[in-house]
This record gives sequence, C-alpha cells and structure tokens, in this order.
Amino acid sequence: MEEHLPIQGKIERVLINKKGTAVTPARAEELGIKVDIIFIRDDNYVLGAPKNLSDEACKLWRDDWTHFYNPKEGIIRPIGEYTLYF
Repeated sequence: MEEHLPIQGKIERVLINKKGTAVTPARAEELGIKVDIIFIRDDNYVLGAPKNLSDEACKLWRDDWTHFYNPKEGIIRPIGEYTLYF
C-alpha cells in the first residue's frame, strides 16, 4: 500500500560510501552526491543515499527501518516493499 504523505523529518545524513560513512546533506551536495532514496527509521531518523549505495543504506539498520521514499515519486512506501521496488 502506498502512502502519499510528506516526510515527517528531514534528511539528517547521507551515506557516501560502502563503509557506512554518512555526512550532512550540505556536505554530500559539496561532494556531488545526489540523494535518490531515503530511509525512515522507527525513531524518525532519516538517511538519504544515492542509488548505488541504497542496498548498503538499507543494511545499516535493517530491523529499524519502517519506510523508504523515492523523492522523484513522492511516495512513502513500507520497508517491506523495498526488495520488490529495486
């Protein structure tokens, strides 16, 4: 089921490499890293990632993510649909 809701929080960090390093959105922009997918955790922490790091981002807090969001679509989806989506 799709939810057409705005994200409750803002992106707090953006994943920039496979090692799990995450930086502020402003720093990611300076580095030329674009957010293609956003993960929302059960405590409302919001992590952005480029498409090539989306699987790594998903693995970071696998049991804590509740939703993911594609900014181009504007639809918040349950995390259970992530593997079907990509």
